[in-house]
Amino acid sequence: MDPLLFAAELLEHEGAVVEPRGPGLDVLLPSELAGRLGWQEETHLVPRASEEGEAARCVGYGTTGLEQLLDLGKLRGSIVCFRLEIAPPAMRDLAADARRSLRFHAKGPIGFGSSIRSFASYLRLHYVYEAVSEESREGLCSFAVNESTLAALPADFIPAGDPSLILRPGGVEAGPGAQRVERVLQAAHREACRESLRHLAAFLASLDRRRARDRDRLHAYYESLAEEIHLRKGRGRPPGEARVEERMAALRAEFDRKIRDLDVRYAVRVRVRPAAIERITMPILQCACDLRWKRAERAVPVVWNPILHDIEPLACDGCGAAGKEMFVSEDLAIRCDDCREGG
Repeated sequence: MDPLLFAAELLEHEGAVVEPRGPGLDVLLPSELAGRLGWQEETHLVPRASEEGEAARCVGYGTTGLEQLLDLGKLRGSIVCFRLEIAPPAMRDLAADARRSLRFHAKGPIGFGSSIRSFASYLRLHYVYEAVSEESREGLCSFAVNESTLAALPADFIPAGDPSLILRPGGVEAGPGAQRVERVLQAAHREACRESLRHLAAFLASLDRRRARDRDRLHAYYESLAEEIHLRKGRGRPPGEARVEERMAALRAEFDRKIRDLDVRYAVRVRVRPAAIERITMPILQCACDLRWKRAERAVPVVWNPILHDIEPLACDGCGAAGKEMFVSEDLAIRCDDCREGG
């Protein structure tokens, strides 16, 4: 979500008056809310630090302003924290597991460190999606995100109803190595967009078929009108060539306008928004995957999940998609097949 839009929705929910002005927002905060944030009651919010003035406050990614709003949102959001009570996983050779499970395409050497016991925190997120076009569809998609690796997992990676898996209240703190909260939420939002499109695949395919059908009908109709114009040239007093070209130009312009109207009619706007968030902490095994190229080095955490009994996928540095086959660029970024050309 755009940070400025997030700020507007959150502050309006808290009773502030928000009005757009230029690239930012004018905000009138209730006194109590201004005191909690430590902001002036009349504040101007901007998306970039370069646009900050004396009375402006930046709420872009990585800023103190956004951190304050995220902390405010955590107090109001539907967040439940659990601790998964299972025995610590038995030690195993994660280097061998990772070599079997993960595939890297890299110019430099790749090594794996020793296995260690640790614990990880996961956000299990439930997003509402809504697609609006000539018809509308809405639904709920769910998934989990490892707060350390930012890789997405199925929401049911902890199966419901398993008596051996006990979730207890607790685990409020993020696990070691967890990313900053805005990076985790950004990764979650991107996964929500992907997941909602997977849920909407049949609906979108149906719209495409109907748009193609209507386009074919329009094409056939205007083709018949064009043929009629040309047939008139051979009957009675045929119109002059200039008149025929004028009519054909008008017909083509009308056809193009109808096609544009058709595209607008079948355009789809998809919106996703979080409905609830659970944080689940659990014991894991972990090792480091060491990437090297020339003088550059990078350690990528590799997690063995005792519930899945498998190595977790990695997150693409480009789009965030989870996968077990990655391409390593010369700057040691890991990218999926779709993103490697742009890397």
